Amino acid sequence: MSRQLTKLLTTGLLGWCLQVSASSALELSELSQTLLTRYPPIQEARLKVDQTRAKLLEKQGNFDSKFKGKLEGIPLGYYRQLRLESLIEQPTPWWGLTFFGAYRLGAGDFADYDGKKITLSGGEFSMGARLPLLRNGPIDPIRAELAILELQIAVAELDLRDKELEASEKALKAYWAWAAASQKLRIAKELLSLAEERLNQIEKEILAGKRAPIELTENQRALLNRRAKLLEATLKLQEKVLELSLFVPGLSLDQAPNLPEPTDCQDAELETWVQRGQVQRPDILRLNLQLEQNRIALDLADNQFLPALDIYYALSQDVGTGDKSRKPLELEAGLSWEWPIQQRKAEGQQRQLNAERGQLELREQFARVQLRNELQSAGIARQISCQSWRLAQAEAQVAQTLAEAEQRRFGLGSSDLFQVNLREQAWRDSLQRVIEALEAYAWAESLIQLRQGRLPISAPANGS
Repeated sequence: MSRQLTKLLTTGLLGWCLQVSASSALELSELSQTLLTRYPPIQEARLKVDQTRAKLLEKQGNFDSKFKGKLEGIPLGYYRQLRLESLIEQPTPWWGLTFFGAYRLGAGDFADYDGKKITLSGGEFSMGARLPLLRNGPIDPIRAELAILELQIAVAELDLRDKELEASEKALKAYWAWAAASQKLRIAKELLSLAEERLNQIEKEILAGKRAPIELTENQRALLNRRAKLLEATLKLQEKVLELSLFVPGLSLDQAPNLPEPTDCQDAELETWVQRGQVQRPDILRLNLQLEQNRIALDLADNQFLPALDIYYALSQDVGTGDKSRKPLELEAGLSWEWPIQQRKAEGQQRQLNAERGQLELREQFARVQLRNELQSAGIARQISCQSWRLAQAEAQVAQTLAEAEQRRFGLGSSDLFQVNLREQAWRDSLQRVIEALEAYAWAESLIQLRQGRLPISAPANGS
């Protein structure tokens, strides 16, 4: 028996294959950081947030101060005159109140019917306000759109988190598959090296007459089989590196991380997970925001049933010389109204929004049911993988014991190489099942966090 094989059987091949240099392994935090900063779909969603913020800024321009002006003149004609009009208007978000200030100048000759255009020599200064009392008072289309857009920014941020979770799910699945493929490759390499070393040993024993030549043929068969397994494991690892490089460019084969071992197979903390998911899951939070947007739109639709009843006033004062009737301070006030009789526009909007609200409420209810089911499924997967890992470990220990015993029998001449290879193959298969169970456990733990709306940034642990 070679010293290398004895060492492996004593220390355990699985323990050896799980050792990875901490300095070279790609940590989960590094994967998450690279993913969030460099993955194009996430960057695109981040730009969508900026775009929504810019759209809100654009709509806030409806409350910008507006300056209007007009200069007209009749230099040739019977009534030669000059007219200047300018206006500064300031809309406000306070109950639809709008302020204005104006200046106008009318100089020259005017017909009697144009008498209102005449001002004193220094012109007329005026100021006033308009206030809607019913329709467009507590809410109007502009303020409703701004309120909805402010919520839309939060929706866009949730869309960004959704993209982060979606990308993390794909990346983590590839990440743990990569880790498992790397460890399976180490097993294949070591088993091949055992067969290669044993080849030299058997050749010497055949020459010394201690072994039959058929033993050499059997070992050569095992060598070819293990080389094929090594090639398969190598290609599988390269495939997983290629999948993960979509999220983390520039990976090397030796950067694979360790697969975490479960500490215990405790029952799922389903209610705790569901409570976290209800306040963290982007799809549920987005539906809540959409319901709030719908409420704002419904408030606007209800308000549009009211008549438009606006009150306004204006103070004006002429300065300079001229007709004395223009010199006193003037106050103008009034009331305007408008009321569509059929109200079909407002009623149509209200019906649409009520139907939309019913849809959103159904989606929100279903999302909560789906959340519970997804977390329960992930919890069951974690329990199964944890228990499978324990069984696979126990099987690997038994397979190791049998392999050791068969190797001793082979050394004493009581067994043949075919039986030894079968025992080693059984041990290898049991070790692979241990790795597969660990991969399933790590993925289930990551999935539990993702389904709660959390981004895994460290190795999984129980009670996530």
